[in-house]
Amino acid sequence: MQQAAEELNFERAAYLRDRIRAIEQVLAKQQVLRTVDTDQDVIAFAREEGSTVVQVLFIRGGKLIGAEPFVLQGTEDESDTDLLTSFLTQFYDRAPDVPPNLLLADHIEEALIIEQWLSQKRGQKVEIQVPRRGQKRQLIELAAQNAQQKLNDMRVQWLNREQRSTAGLSELRDLLNLPSLPQRIECYDISNTQGRQNVASMVVFERGQPRTSAYRRFKIKTVEGANDVAAIAEVIRRRFKRALKATNDQPPPASATDASATTGQPEQAQLPGEWASLPDLILVDGGRAQLNAALTVFAELGIDQIALAGVAKGV
Repeated sequence: MQQAAEELNFERAAYLRDRIRAIEQVLAKQQVLRTVDTDQDVIAFAREEGSTVVQVLFIRGGKLIGAEPFVLQGTEDESDTDLLTSFLTQFYDRAPDVPPNLLLADHIEEALIIEQWLSQKRGQKVEIQVPRRGQKRQLIELAAQNAQQKLNDMRVQWLNREQRSTAGLSELRDLLNLPSLPQRIECYDISNTQGRQNVASMVVFERGQPRTSAYRRFKIKTVEGANDVAAIAEVIRRRFKRALKATNDQPPPASATDASATTGQPEQAQLPGEWASLPDLILVDGGRAQLNAALTVFAELGIDQIALAGVAKGV
């Protein structure tokens, strides 16, 4: 599997990874079948930078009946104890079933109080243990291995996504003869209903991935009828006037008619800093006329560091 990954044969590596995992699961079930005839949940975790995977093994009657990983983000500032305590209280607050025994990879805060709470929830005594040796410790290690495997899979998926994004941006850079990778791309399109109610949509990609929180919608105010060229000029002018004002720390003028696509709030309700993020590349829907309209606005505003391209059907 490692050799296939080094050779960038990711499909082969994934196939072998799945076969290895299937064998490990069979061996794990055989191991669990040799445990005592009891009900218990086994909880362990694996951490890397700000990501954590908590693995829960559900053992009933000495048999492994299920396993579930939980992915937690933004945990870099939490200790192992705090992380496990928080997860335990949240998980069993919603869990329909509480077994009589919980095996944990680490100690938790206020263990006696949590034991009492779980006992009340179950209606019978619940015991929390942190085994250090023997068969119970082997179960903890098994859960920790599963958590680490899930974390490794997430890293591979992230790397593959990053690699694909970088490859796509590199191809776009070469195609358009850009000086560097277009890390932020803004795309503009005009739509209307039977020549009325003109609106412009702005979608944003950062590092090759959509950033939906930055999407915006503009109501066209100065253009009557279906005139995409004039509408493109208006929206580009409004967007980059706001960018220049935000860059200069000048508050934008109020305009109750502008609207955001994602929040529905007026355009001036957006923080000035949000408009200060300049793209490396702008794509406008349309041909030479729409592109020239955007270029004219850039010349008017003195902007010359942003690449512009038009996207026309059938060209």
